[in-house]
Amino acid sequence: MLGLQAGKHNSKKQGLGYAFVHHAVDDCTRLAYSEQLADERKETAAAFWTRARDDSIRVRSRELSRRITR
Repeated sequence: MLGLQAGKHNSKKQGLGYAFVHHAVDDCTRLAYSEQLADERKETAAAFWTRARDDSIRVRSRELSRRITR
């Protein structure tokens, strides 16, 4: 269930077992990148997008290198 459950209050303290999965999918190549992170704060999300972009560049670079050396 998303959001508040009836009768329960949202608190900063998270229970054991909670994690947030962040996903990025390249619309051209359908390359997907995911990470399991501790929160959804803007700083965490921005860092995720930076890592996702950097990982995408590395993967594309390796693929291009393989195609050139064939």
